Amino acid sequence: MMWIILLGFVALLGLLAPFAGVNMLRERRRILDTPVRPVRQVEQGPVAVHGQARPFAHIVGPFSGKPVVWCEYEVQEYVSSGRGKSRIAYWSKIRESRLDTPFIVDDGTGQVLVASNAAVVDVDERFTFQNADDRRGRVNQPLPPHIDQSLRSLGVFVDEGARALRVVEHHIAVGDAVFIRGEASRHPADIADAVGFVEPDEGTPTPTHVITGGDGKPDPYISLGDDRSVQRKLLMRGMACLTLGPLASVVCGGILTLLVIAARS
Repeated sequence: MMWIILLGFVALLGLLAPFAGVNMLRERRRILDTPVRPVRQVEQGPVAVHGQARPFAHIVGPFSGKPVVWCEYEVQEYVSSGRGKSRIAYWSKIRESRLDTPFIVDDGTGQVLVASNAAVVDVDERFTFQNADDRRGRVNQPLPPHIDQSLRSLGVFVDEGARALRVVEHHIAVGDAVFIRGEASRHPADIADAVGFVEPDEGTPTPTHVITGGDGKPDPYISLGDDRSVQRKLLMRGMACLTLGPLASVVCGGILTLLVIAARS
């Protein structure tokens, strides 16, 4: 039973993968069509920049403990049901959140504010920790104190070590090389919208322009690296989704069909 569910799930993902691949290749095309400029030359309109991420306000990754400029995290719990061959076990998401604060990109020629709250942030997981094994969900180590404290602040209690938990964190750390594509604006209202109620760090210069989304324009795109590495990543992943996704769906669908035929005969 478990294998049938797993094969069905993979077949479904294979059918959906081409849509994700098309979106990746569209983003790559937008990057190719958008000029990469030094920050000091950024004016109103479409623009792409890359440089080092600098904090506008002080935030820390709740699980990694690192100073970051953007963070997305989730908490998963090990869940299992059934016995023997019918046993199903997986990590189930029980909490998730995203810390969207504006941050600064510095390329050595100048600084520009980035509004991450309206952006597509393409960052793989940078930190993960679990206190149990994947096979049986047996708790095999205690949670570090700072992770336990962060979980408690989210309302997740470990129950004296009885819960099998995994934490996953995606983040952009202070000093990371980042690439940004979006709409540049010097309009005070756009800068105010990006800053919102965030209190900047002491000594942070007042931003004079911001990269954000425009009316009717694609959402800004943020990733680690520079324009060339981002283009390569989007091309490779996009083509993989377009080719391997349907192939996986066909293979899993064929195996499911054979299993159904064998069960009926």
